[in-house]
Amino acid sequence: MATVKVKFRASSVEMKEGSLYYQVIHNRLVRQLHTGYRLFPSEWDAGISEVVVASGTEEGRRNYLLSMKTAIADDLSRLRSVIARLERSDTGYTADKVVEVFSSPADCGGFLSFARQLIQELKKIGKRRTAETYTTALNSFLRFRGERDLLFEEVDSNLMVEYETFLKGINVCPNSSSFYMRNLRAIYNRAVERELTVQRYPFKHVYTGVDKTVKRAVPLKVIRRIRDLDLTLSPVLDYARDLFMFSFYTRGMAFVDMAYLKKKDLQNGVLVYRRQKTGQQLFIKWEKPMQEIVGKYDTSATPYLLPIIRDMDTDARKQYKNAAHLVNDKLKNRPAVRACHTADKLCRAPRLGFHRKEQEHSDFHHQRSDGTRFGEYHAYLPCLIRHIGRGQGQQPYSKITVIGRKICIIPAHRTDSKKAIRKMAIETEKLCNLKHLFLREVFCKCKDTQKSNKRFTINEIYCPSE
Repeated sequence: MATVKVKFRASSVEMKEGSLYYQVIHNRLVRQLHTGYRLFPSEWDAGISEVVVASGTEEGRRNYLLSMKTAIADDLSRLRSVIARLERSDTGYTADKVVEVFSSPADCGGFLSFARQLIQELKKIGKRRTAETYTTALNSFLRFRGERDLLFEEVDSNLMVEYETFLKGINVCPNSSSFYMRNLRAIYNRAVERELTVQRYPFKHVYTGVDKTVKRAVPLKVIRRIRDLDLTLSPVLDYARDLFMFSFYTRGMAFVDMAYLKKKDLQNGVLVYRRQKTGQQLFIKWEKPMQEIVGKYDTSATPYLLPIIRDMDTDARKQYKNAAHLVNDKLKNRPAVRACHTADKLCRAPRLGFHRKEQEHSDFHHQRSDGTRFGEYHAYLPCLIRHIGRGQGQQPYSKITVIGRKICIIPAHRTDSKKAIRKMAIETEKLCNLKHLFLREVFCKCKDTQKSNKRFTINEIYCPSE
């Protein structure tokens, strides 16, 4: 079995740094590996072959020597792993082979290079989705470990625990961490199947399960608002809404299945397709709303049912992924989706999208003593304005009434100044515009009986006391 030693070669010039190198010996054949590390003779202990850090060493030099000690320990560990791997191989090896494997660049036949090779093989046989998930997991691992390849012997339980700690430190959720671990484990197990390494169960002590998450489906009334929303001025958002509604009408069809639907799949009022993920065949009765969406777009130049894959000369999967990204981005565009909410209820538009749903929230997080939240119903608008005008716990300036998409402010006291009422009206309009309620008008009505029918806009607010 080969042995490795760390040697120091002093400089021929006095008071100049010498160099460190590794000596690899196998079958009485000696080879040297230059490290590039340089230090003074006083900083090296030849008896124990170790870097020495004196107590009076300045901080900069001290940090350099400590980092050198760590690097040497890593190099020795890797050299021993190379030797152990070569020992397990059936063919013989030489000291030159040890040096060659250790000095190889990133793709030296280790775990990372095997993962890249496997991804390319999967792409060639058409398993592109599996290749994409492996690529995602590998990229995450590279952010943790760097580009230097790892020998299979280095992929152990301690390394995976460190990787899991790294993921937790950057606020990756448990399910995402588990996703990365499961895919890396699949890559590792394929290497075991090909007898490139022995099974060491490196993922034994990390989480590879699936946590249950909170259900985030939106209410049906939100779906109706989205369906009825007028988006003629935003064709791209209209396109995203149509695909979202088509998925809803077809029992939550996955976007990839929608993209590959063909016109021949629709026969005799029944849509028949197979899921891309499982191959399961499904049957859906064709309804009028589905036909309205399909008939809205011209797909005569393609065999596909929906306008997702439009160019037959371009890669279909690339078009599908671009369309999925566009639709998800538009569905999560909060200002646009909020427009479907009327003034009689102030609530936050849910974040919609394929493979991700979120529950509905209130826009205002000021909680009342009875458990309700300001902003849930128009009856709470006075409370909301109280927070704007005078602060929590005080009486509102005026009575506020919502009439369709109009807000009417009636002064509570004759002594309320014109300036105070105008401020309240302006703040009300700003707030409602900010929440995308698209009010037609914010106006005031004088409390004086003789002028009770007179209306005043914000710029013409009248108060009888002035």
